[in-house]
Amino acid sequence: MNYIAHLNKVLAHFGRDPRLHPTHISLYMALFRRWNEEHFPRWLTISRKLVMKDACMGSTSNYHRCIREMHRWGYLKYKPSHAMAGSRVRLLVNLKIGVPLEGQPDDKACLLLGHRCPNTEQLSIYNKHINIKRLWKEKKETIEDFFERKNLEKATEEFLRWVSLDYPEKQTFEDVDDLLEEWYQEMKTEKKAKSQPREDYLQVKKTKRYDQPL
Repeated sequence: MNYIAHLNKVLAHFGRDPRLHPTHISLYMALFRRWNEEHFPRWLTISRKLVMKDACMGSTSNYHRCIREMHRWGYLKYKPSHAMAGSRVRLLVNLKIGVPLEGQPDDKACLLLGHRCPNTEQLSIYNKHINIKRLWKEKKETIEDFFERKNLEKATEEFLRWVSLDYPEKQTFEDVDDLLEEWYQEMKTEKKAKSQPREDYLQVKKTKRYDQPL
């Protein structure tokens, strides 16, 4: 990973993207610093408080807005935290970022590469369907072989749905082996989290003494 070349490429995109504000750039640089310290893992687990401190951000709502917008615009992939796992971020190396034309509404279905396109959510859904069909057509044997080795023949549709939700319309599928392994590891993590019993804080213990003061 040549971090200097990557940083120069990102900064060049920053200079051409009118949607960005200083808070977006400050947030990205804070995430990049953490990514560098962890030796550039594919997915980076982050602490909101630490990232906000590094980015000099004081507003939680502003932090969430900026990180979701950068996810939507193609600078990174963001997965919010849930009960059993913290927030994760993936800084994208192969940036494919379109910039809205002047006067064009800012919408995730209208990231333009020099063309004017309709501002409709249907276009994004249509492109996802095309890409899933293309992925299945080009990599069918590889995908089927992977699930056969893992004894998960019935999980093909779940994997394709995961790709359609998690990756932008122009995502290339040359690294399908990495996608399969990433999906498999996420599936194992979620399955393990669901299998762990959660403590019921509303359940009253049978040994509770009501004669003792609080």
